[in-house]
Amino acid sequence: MPQPDSTTRREFLLHTAAASAAVSLATVLPSKVLGRDGNTAPSEKITLGVIGIGPRCTYDLKAMLEFADVQCVAIADVQASRRDAGKKLVDGHYGNSDCVLYRDFRELL
Repeated sequence: MPQPDSTTRREFLLHTAAASAAVSLATVLPSKVLGRDGNTAPSEKITLGVIGIGPRCTYDLKAMLEFADVQCVAIADVQASRRDAGKKLVDGHYGNSDCVLYRDFRELL
């Protein structure tokens, strides 16, 4: 009869499997995903959606784009010219065209 404080074979195998999985996962994942080598881990990024991109918000957005852990992904404004100018600013900063535009802020939410 096993003692109450002894580890059973099943518990031992479960703990060993969990430890092995944790060690092997850490060696398989790229360092970028873990936030190493000066990279920001995806779980640490702030995703930004802008509602109303007038002159003041454009000023603030330019400052926020300089942070590596902030990524602007959407802009909502009723004026097409402001939406387009904001998208040009964001896409130019990131070098892609991923920023999504909305006329109605409720679509962004």
